[in-house]
Amino acid sequence: MSLPSRLIVECPLCHASYPEDAVKALGETEAGKLFHCSCGFCGRSMMALMRENTGYVSTIGLVTDQTVVDAVRLTERPPISSDECIGAHVLLEEQSRDLIERLSSAG
Repeated sequence: MSLPSRLIVECPLCHASYPEDAVKALGETEAGKLFHCSCGFCGRSMMALMRENTGYVSTIGLVTDQTVVDAVRLTERPPISSDECIGAHVLLEEQSRDLIERLSSAG
């Protein structure tokens, strides 16, 4: 996958220009091309999804604390199922009091 056109050129937070090697292509699906961008100036990162449609290109960005290594590792994992999401919700709902007490006593 080649570097995107000049659409992903600057950090959305500090507006510093990304050097070419700060924008890493992670993969491509029917949803679009996924990129990880690291700002050498402020140290923040962004995930960007670029979609190409007839006549236009759109990009959606999400500021993240993921490194490019994290992003690559997570793109290789299978998606979380709806049953896993529901299970996590139920677990948090049932044990939220315990979790809050543990977090409060840890600090």
